[in-house]
Amino acid sequence: MEKTIKGKQIEDESLTITGMLKKGCLFGVITGLVATFSDSLFMLDPRVFIPHSYPFMLISFNIVFWMIIGFLSGMTLWLFSKKILLFKNPGKYLSALVFIIPFAIIYGVMGKTVIMWSKNMVLVQLLPGFDHNLSFLWVALIVLVMLLRLKANKTVQQFVPTAFIPELLAIMLLFQLCSNLQPLLRHHGLANPVVSLNIIYALIVLIAFGLYLILSLTIKTLYVKRFAVTAMLFFIVCCSLGGTFLAHTYIGNRIIINPDGYSDTAIKQAQGITQPPNVILIVLDTVRADRLSIYGNRVAVNNLEKIAREALVFENCIASSSWTLPSHASLFTGMYPVEHGAHIILKHESTLRGFPIPRRLSLSFETLAELFSKSGYQTVAVSSNTPLFIPEINLHQGFHSVDRREGIGAFYFSYPFHPIFHVFCVLTNIMPKHSILFRTAEDMNQNTFPVLERISTAPFFLFLNYMDAHAPYRPPRPFDGYFLKTAFPQLHKIRIFFLNSFKKLSKQSKDSFLLSQYDGELAYLDHHLGNLFSRLKELDIFDSSLIVITSDHGELFGHKGLYEHKGPLYDGVVRVPLLIKFPFSRITGRNRTMMTLSDLLPTILKVCDIPIPADISAQQVEKRVGPVVTEFYDNATGEHRALYYEKYKLMQYGSGKSSELYDLERDPGEKINLAEKFPDVTAALQEKLTEWKNKHKPQWVSKDTHTTESSDELRHQLKALGYIQ
Repeated sequence: MEKTIKGKQIEDESLTITGMLKKGCLFGVITGLVATFSDSLFMLDPRVFIPHSYPFMLISFNIVFWMIIGFLSGMTLWLFSKKILLFKNPGKYLSALVFIIPFAIIYGVMGKTVIMWSKNMVLVQLLPGFDHNLSFLWVALIVLVMLLRLKANKTVQQFVPTAFIPELLAIMLLFQLCSNLQPLLRHHGLANPVVSLNIIYALIVLIAFGLYLILSLTIKTLYVKRFAVTAMLFFIVCCSLGGTFLAHTYIGNRIIINPDGYSDTAIKQAQGITQPPNVILIVLDTVRADRLSIYGNRVAVNNLEKIAREALVFENCIASSSWTLPSHASLFTGMYPVEHGAHIILKHESTLRGFPIPRRLSLSFETLAELFSKSGYQTVAVSSNTPLFIPEINLHQGFHSVDRREGIGAFYFSYPFHPIFHVFCVLTNIMPKHSILFRTAEDMNQNTFPVLERISTAPFFLFLNYMDAHAPYRPPRPFDGYFLKTAFPQLHKIRIFFLNSFKKLSKQSKDSFLLSQYDGELAYLDHHLGNLFSRLKELDIFDSSLIVITSDHGELFGHKGLYEHKGPLYDGVVRVPLLIKFPFSRITGRNRTMMTLSDLLPTILKVCDIPIPADISAQQVEKRVGPVVTEFYDNATGEHRALYYEKYKLMQYGSGKSSELYDLERDPGEKINLAEKFPDVTAALQEKLTEWKNKHKPQWVSKDTHTTESSDELRHQLKALGYIQ
């Protein structure tokens, strides 16, 4: 049977299973292409680094996924036609509903779904977005208008997949724009528009419906030449992917922070210095020392082991705090957290109702980057930990260039509605970097190598921060299965999550599983560190450079019921690795000196023959004397400190909790609290801690009394990383 539309003929496909499945697959291809066009618009966000693989993976996933959904819809339509579901001939109305409604529900729900895996194993959440799911109502109206359009078109009796491109595009854009209105405006510098957000929202809905009606009423050719229309749509989508990717690359490179004016002139001026060593400071965020084979444990980090043979390995490096900001601030200033003040503001200090926001680092403090810059070095930072270099924190001071772009998974956390490809990546662990907030080691290297090529001809200070060991512990394949006794790690992971959801998972099994994924991240990180070291050798700057590899804090896996970090100062969260490869490996071996991260500043400056500031508390490692203290400030613990002296460790809390004392030689796992058994030792160490506190007073008060204003970007970043609730 044939039907005619203005002189053109279209074939009325028979209601056979072949015909229905062909329709379903074609509808799936078209849906996947339209979804890819819609999802490509996210790439215009300049804050995010887009890997080269993302456009290809996005279009491949969308086409395959929606073809499967279309295939199932076609099968359902055939069941209708076979009377299995009581209908002899579904016709154009029912056919359209069978295809469009499942698409709208799946797309709308999955696009608003966030699945997070961390210490609580799994959290599934449906984000309401700006309009609190009112977009589902607008989508229902689109479906109603679609039925009216079909009724008005008397010449078409059967479902034609290409004819529903206007509906597909309208539904997708309504979900995205209505849900993401607020973050879209904020990320493009329009966080405080002159007109009300509700007015903007109403205009968006009216414009979307207007464009939909214009398209649906004017494009009659969508009913004919279906494969020609599909080919044209494919061409448009490819152009959209390529255009948005190129635009993103151009814009993204331009927004890299240049506080001091990165320029070729500065490089040429620096070339006049007589053979100063290049300095590469690498922070492996969230890596605890006792999981690495260089400290006698099971995670074989072969590339770090190679470096260790050419470096001085420190066995007792203590982080300045149990979380990122204060540890990095100490690393950059040579001061203790109590002195520089860049840590969480306690309730009694804050006028913001106790909201746990950090205090910024005062601009009056002279940072490691500033000291190198003044000495003629080119100073560059590439950081996977984005909040670390948000301008209001002030850790960027002294760097000529800072690349702090987020990972592509930021779409997943920044926007209430996001591409469903990211949900797929979470569920399957296929290319997990597409659903992780921070850049993975692979992408960090991709961003770092061009920087090295540009600055390698001049003396430089390069700071790198890798975040792979940070929660949610999602190493890519095959690293996710390295430490699991199973051939199917993803199925094992799903089993673990179901057992945990039904409270059938023991603490031992949970902790063991989390550690296996954490260890997989360490192996993955070590693999890409090997690529970094190889690139340094290719550029002939490895041997002559001073390379420092450490961490800002560790991680807890159930020790005393605690998980992750940013908490009490047990060794698992504050004892970190430290390797220093001196120029031409002139010093190697092991060093047992008890030290802290702040001591790295004078140690590094001494090697580079740069004057050490007189007003810092840190000491050169070779001259280190006295106890080591690490600090953590939080409303739950108060002013919490741990003091290391000889073989003992004292932990003292400002919240009123009893002190803890451990003999680290006999009890490295900190299982037996000796505070009551040895009161004399406890009292002596408390006296030493009091002396330390009297010696180290806050210096930020006299330098900067400004309280950090918590921006939306900072809150979003800290919340996504688990630092605030």
